[in-house]
Amino acid sequence: MIKKRLQLLIAVICFLLIISHGSLKAANLMPLDTQDANVIEAGTLEVRIGVEYLENKKLAFDSGQKNRDEARLPSLGMMLGAGKIVEIQTLFDCLYVDETDSAYGAGDIRLSTKVQLRQEDNYPAIGLNFSTKLPNASNEDRLGTDEFDFFNSLLLSKHLGNTACHLNLGMGILGNPHHNSNQDDVLYYNLGVLIPADDTLNLALGISGQAFSNDNNDFLCLLIGAQGKRENWAWDIGGGIGLTDESRDWSVTLGITKSFNNFIKF
Repeated sequence: MIKKRLQLLIAVICFLLIISHGSLKAANLMPLDTQDANVIEAGTLEVRIGVEYLENKKLAFDSGQKNRDEARLPSLGMMLGAGKIVEIQTLFDCLYVDETDSAYGAGDIRLSTKVQLRQEDNYPAIGLNFSTKLPNASNEDRLGTDEFDFFNSLLLSKHLGNTACHLNLGMGILGNPHHNSNQDDVLYYNLGVLIPADDTLNLALGISGQAFSNDNNDFLCLLIGAQGKRENWAWDIGGGIGLTDESRDWSVTLGITKSFNNFIKF
C-alpha cells in the first residue's frame, strides 16, 4: 500500500515538473529541513500535503538497534504570514510504523513561530524560530515519546549570486519518556542551499543534524532534492542518506503546496 501511494505521488510530481513555469519562492525550502530567515507575505497561507518514508529510523531515547521503518501518510503542513515580520507554522503527520509490530495513527503536532529581525542586503537576513512538539502521538503504539520538545534557532539567509544559502543553528530540549523531570539538551543545526537550474526549477542540497546528546539522540543526514512552481502551486521531491550510525539509513519525501494569497486581511 505504501509503495503504491508513493508511486502515485511521484507520477503527479513528474507531471507538474513537465508543465511548471514561473518564478520560485525561497520562503518554502522543502524538501530540506532548513528554515528561511525571511517570512512569507502577510496574509498569505501556504498548505503542503506530502508523504515521507524513512528506513531504519530510531525512535528518540531508544538505546537498541535500529529496526524501525516509518511512513508519514500523509504529512500536512501550513504556513501563515501573520504580519510583516511574523510567520506561524504547523505540521501534523499520520504515522505508519513497522517494527516488531506495526501501527498506524496520529503523530505529534508541531507548532512554530518565526520572526524576521532584518532583511538581506550586504549582510544575511536574520530570523528567529521557536517551535514545540505537542505529545499527542501514542507512546503505547510507539508513534511518539508522549513528551513535549522545544526548539529555538537562529536563522541566517544570504544569496551568493543566484544561489540561496541558509543556516539554522539552535538548541533543542527533548523530554525524556523514561525518567521523570529529565531532559536531553541537544545542538540543532541545518544547512541548506538552493541552486536555480532554470527559471522553473531549483536544485536543493542540505545537511540536517543534532549533536551533543546525552541519550543517544544524535544524527546527521545529507539531503538532496528539487522544487518548482506553477502559479500558486508548487511541488518538491527529495531524499536523504544517514551519515552516522545513529541516523536513519535513507529517506524519501514528496509534496505539493498550494498558496492562498490575501487569505487573511491585516
